[in-house]
Amino acid sequence: MSKKKNPVIEKARQEGFLAGQKVGFEHGKHTALYTFASKFEGLEKVKGIGPKTMELIVRHFGKEYFESEGKEG
Repeated sequence: MSKKKNPVIEKARQEGFLAGQKVGFEHGKHTALYTFASKFEGLEKVKGIGPKTMELIVRHFGKEYFESEGKEG
């Protein structure tokens, strides 16, 4: 025979779970942007990548990858 779960506790548990999920998602998004931005750091110094190519790269991936490191194409 299983015990009936307390609805107040279950509601609080669900709210906590969803709040933690939201915080985790935002942290993961920020970490991913920072990681990709660090990979692009110094890309404009590579031979053959000029201003036009850099602008194409920025447009393709999105400015947010370059802004988080203070880099814009």
